[in-house]
Amino acid sequence: MRELTALKMCLDVEAAQLAEIDENGDINDDQEAIRAQFAQSEPWKGYADVKNAMDAIKARYCSTRERLARDEQAAQEQVLSAIKARAEFALLERDAQDEILGIATDAYRDIDADAVEPRLVSLSRLPVQLREAGDRAQRRFDQILNERDKAKRVRPVRSGLRNRTFTSEAELETAIGELREKCRDAFAAGDTVRFEE
Repeated sequence: MRELTALKMCLDVEAAQLAEIDENGDINDDQEAIRAQFAQSEPWKGYADVKNAMDAIKARYCSTRERLARDEQAAQEQVLSAIKARAEFALLERDAQDEILGIATDAYRDIDADAVEPRLVSLSRLPVQLREAGDRAQRRFDQILNERDKAKRVRPVRSGLRNRTFTSEAELETAIGELREKCRDAFAAGDTVRFEE
């Protein structure tokens, strides 16, 4: 009976979570083998015939969690690098640095490859949540700097260039001109510009 429970959990948890994020393509045959086992009049017989199918699903599930953990780690490193790369970061007091980094890392979750919670769909969203937290941290960074020196402020400017395509040099020059126009007032006031997406 324990074996049947393990098979059912494999279908209902691991395989279902893989399907939620469209990562189940290579385990369809394994799922079908387990479903066929449950469709038999005596499903407890022949467990050994489908154990490999269960093991394949579990291996795919663990490797997906490991990949999502690597994606999350890479996103966090990118966010933290962008913050620490700002020249003013090293000049901030330790409390301010900790506050900014705390905002940036708030969305980080320690992912256990063998666990079934949080669900894969939640884990797949973590890199986006980390980038959003990084944006909030950058805005707080700007606020801290602006509170310290009201004469020389940091102004965020949306570049509008992310994922934008150009088919000619003229189009590129137009976009650069628009960006230059967005920055002109800030520079005229003696402010610093920080580009946002």
